[in-house]
Amino acid sequence: MSYSEFVAEQLKKLDGFKKTVELLKNVKGKNCLVFFHDDPDGLTSGAIIFRILKKLGADIIVKIPETMELEKFRIEEELKQKKYDVLFIIDKATMGYYNEYPDLVKDVVIIDHHPLIGALPERCVIFNPSVPNYTFCSAAILCNMLAEALGLREDLDDFLTLIGLKGDWAIEPATGIVLPLAKPFYDEAAKKFPNLVKKISSRPTMFEVNQREKTTALNQIGEFYFALSGGGFQYFYNDNIPELKNKKQVEFAYQTLLAINAKDYGSLDEFMGQMSHKDLAGKIYQCFLDDWTKSKNMFDNAALLNKVDDTSVYIFMGSNVSLMPMVGSVKLYELGNPAVLVMFNWLGEKNGVHISFRANTDKIHCGNIASQLTEKLVSKFGNKGIISGGGHPRAAEFRTRTSGVSLFDTMRDFFEVYSNITGGKK
Repeated sequence: MSYSEFVAEQLKKLDGFKKTVELLKNVKGKNCLVFFHDDPDGLTSGAIIFRILKKLGADIIVKIPETMELEKFRIEEELKQKKYDVLFIIDKATMGYYNEYPDLVKDVVIIDHHPLIGALPERCVIFNPSVPNYTFCSAAILCNMLAEALGLREDLDDFLTLIGLKGDWAIEPATGIVLPLAKPFYDEAAKKFPNLVKKISSRPTMFEVNQREKTTALNQIGEFYFALSGGGFQYFYNDNIPELKNKKQVEFAYQTLLAINAKDYGSLDEFMGQMSHKDLAGKIYQCFLDDWTKSKNMFDNAALLNKVDDTSVYIFMGSNVSLMPMVGSVKLYELGNPAVLVMFNWLGEKNGVHISFRANTDKIHCGNIASQLTEKLVSKFGNKGIISGGGHPRAAEFRTRTSGVSLFDTMRDFFEVYSNITGGKK
């Protein structure tokens, strides 16, 4: 089955896909407010949707907030400036309380791939293959499917989609892993960009977690965009690089994505050669690599927490550990299989607790632990949206941010949630 045939088939099967396409067909002249996640998948998805809306004649404002979920106050702030006809929420979870947002903007479109949290926001248009049943994919492939269905897909959209899929671990060209929903697209894109996905011998990237001998140019570019964007974790280098003093690093990363010359690059160096701001981008990437070197040895202190059935669960505790989720993903490879690594990072009283979960098994659902911990702490301390968490079976995040919730309270409730979820397994 060709990719075009696959998209046509999905258009018939997925009601949210069809409704999103129909809404986009009538978007000319409308004011569109677009929020998307600040990780590589979110940024590439946002770039594809921006390109679609621009071609269709919409007026567009894009926003890249640092929180995963889209809080109501952010929409209200934008509505003080102008009225909007359509609100797009891209790669920012599918939350029950989004059902309130059509009271603010008439048409609300959710394009997402995360499991539903709360009741279905049925007043919104929802394009999410993980509702009701979880489907591992990425937001970028969903946006590419929209471009294809509308006859607007171009090589840059495919290039961006590859970065998004790689950034959310939905494809692994160095080991030949491609998740089912992405396969028709990937098979076609791999023929278009063969050098991009060809296995090469080079420094292993953050994505080489199952093996460290081979990588690809796509993996290198994916890691590069984790560095440029802050990876969705706001690892920014404004204090290290004078040229970033008056810039938002994540917006810089987004603008470079829109400016990519979509060609079949065989290495990161070749890719960076076409960038108009390659010097600044290179400085950001070097800071990322320096932080990686500093952090990787800390993970030797990860300790076995317990065993759930045959799954070993490890815990890591640190304070202000840079790049923790990415370095931890590589550490997971060293811990064997099946294993789960739970990483606590104390960021100080101002920035709170960050917990990352990584697994190489589906036997313990990391996303369920993160989302239930969020619900438990929000019910006690409020700060919905500031305290946030959720994710996928093998990768999830939780953060308390500026809520003031202590490390003790977070750990106490984590262990209660963890025990409830894993308590029936031995």
